[in-house]
Amino acid sequence: MSHIEPLKATDIAKYGDETAKFLFKLWAAERGINIMGFGCVSEEYVMRFSGRLEEGLTPKALLCGPQTLAAELVGPFIARQPPDILNEALGQGYRIFASSIYHDALINFEPKHDLVSSIFSCESRSYEVVYKRSVFPIKLNGLKQAILHTQKLHVQLIHHQQDHADPRSGSLPTTSRGGLYQDRRLEAPASYASE
Repeated sequence: MSHIEPLKATDIAKYGDETAKFLFKLWAAERGINIMGFGCVSEEYVMRFSGRLEEGLTPKALLCGPQTLAAELVGPFIARQPPDILNEALGQGYRIFASSIYHDALINFEPKHDLVSSIFSCESRSYEVVYKRSVFPIKLNGLKQAILHTQKLHVQLIHHQQDHADPRSGSLPTTSRGGLYQDRRLEAPASYASE
């Protein structure tokens, strides 16, 4: 079920939504170095990640804009929380599954683009999601970061289990655990055993 298909970064300029096209044009003009124009893009539409790489994981999310796909999936309350809570909500499974594009973008310092199809779970909800993902490595004042923009193609709630014992369920999340479910036919990484 979970699948990532690499796409050409130049396709962002041709087929991306307006925000993706704008980000690509800005990145290309300065090759990602000290781009003041990235501040012109409302942080409502992007996620910002640390430039520090962690083996086998996405870099840590620093910011999640309220109009992003991630905010839609984890909920606006979690999206506004400090980075540690946000990263826990994204889940270890997601951070493993989604990591390669960030590493490739930050190591080679060039935009990366792909098509993602997966099942994402957060709290008691599971979603089938399909989206295009564009990652732009940037360097501001000598510090690397990655900017993520997603173009949602399909989101469908496929499971919702309400916790009747908790009166908060159905409104705000009761915990911040979540993540991506990979195809059950695949062998789970050893790190899953500890969860």
